[in-house]
Amino acid sequence: MGKRLLPICILNFALCALPSLSSAQPNLTLDQALSLALDSNRTYRIAVLEARSARESVSWGRAGILPQVDASASYVKSVNDTRQQRVGGASETKNGAETTSKLAGVNGTWTVFDGLASFAAHDRLASTAALVEERKEEARQNVASLVILAYVDVVRQGTVLAAFDSAVSLSKERVKITEGKYRFGGVSKLELLQSQLDLNKDLSARLGQALTVANVKRNLNRLLARDDSTSFAADDSIRLGPPPPYEGLREAALAQSPEIKQADLAMRVASAGLREYVGHLLPQVGLSLGYNYSLAESQAGIFASNEALGLSYGVNVKMNLFDGLTLPADYRNARRSVARTRLELDEVRDEVGSSLSEAHGAYVASLEVLALETSNLALARENVGIAMERLRLGTIASLELRDAQENFVSAETRLVSAQFESKRAETELLRLAGRLAQP
Repeated sequence: MGKRLLPICILNFALCALPSLSSAQPNLTLDQALSLALDSNRTYRIAVLEARSARESVSWGRAGILPQVDASASYVKSVNDTRQQRVGGASETKNGAETTSKLAGVNGTWTVFDGLASFAAHDRLASTAALVEERKEEARQNVASLVILAYVDVVRQGTVLAAFDSAVSLSKERVKITEGKYRFGGVSKLELLQSQLDLNKDLSARLGQALTVANVKRNLNRLLARDDSTSFAADDSIRLGPPPPYEGLREAALAQSPEIKQADLAMRVASAGLREYVGHLLPQVGLSLGYNYSLAESQAGIFASNEALGLSYGVNVKMNLFDGLTLPADYRNARRSVARTRLELDEVRDEVGSSLSEAHGAYVASLEVLALETSNLALARENVGIAMERLRLGTIASLELRDAQENFVSAETRLVSAQFESKRAETELLRLAGRLAQP
């Protein structure tokens, strides 16, 4: 009979956690959470807008390579008292003489050589846009990492809540059995009171854990940019991906890591800025072309009107000789900026490599702990099932069941914590390699 009841007891014990996880709440999978976050998360949306603005700022015109054409027109009227003395001695005085000037034209200027500073400016704009794009990708990876860990934390805390539900169910059964034995004089009132105290303790712990579950759900809702009271049901277990190969991840991290890409692009921006300053030290050659019309009418003077219509063109050369020594100082600062960003790139590469090695070590260790805790949970589950059956048969005291029960809850909590740590390490490995939530 004992052998037949034992599997039933264990099965009922394993299923008693289900009511706390399954409800009428809408299901939310991890993929759905990631999709919602990348559509709604404010931090990521800001990064997307900044990247779009940076892309639209890249143009040949903004870099100063294309010519500039302006159309202009003016109408000016003045009233003056004039006195004119001619060379021959004659003079003329006119009070309230009106003068009208009308101008219209189209003029274009084009700097055909500026020491290649405009090409360097275009490279700087393009590199800056790429840098902002990588910041957007870093924001994408960070948001994905936060959402994954927040979602997995919901699963973890929900699993712990299910373990507390199991503990409450066992404590209720223990109280029921102890009360029956007490009525027939099989146990003392002290043992009955202790079982009721343990039940109250488990109920209190469950209430605290239910509050923790509500808090981690609110945190996830905030990351998804929705009302923090939105109800949902998460998965019932933490799922790990296949173990990623370390060497492949290291190569990917050094080539695709958003942090390394940003440092490299920052160095390109600094290098382009240096080339701009070099260009400003050289002469500038420009061309001008215009077609203008002018009409001047005056009530005083030799000519009553003067009208002109025609084409104008020219070449100009300009070179700065002295500007308060600001340009040489800016040039030296630009050189220092290039040297600084090169050092920062080397530093970021070392940091990413070190972080990747640390995350991989944590991942391997967490898998070993996970295997051990999985075995421990199976033993604890079987042990509590046996203890419950022996309590029914009266071969052990209820306190021995309590020890087995506490060992089971502890094993369940340690197992889900090991799963969480494995998922955390896996997520960090993929984030460093730029492989989280790829578009």
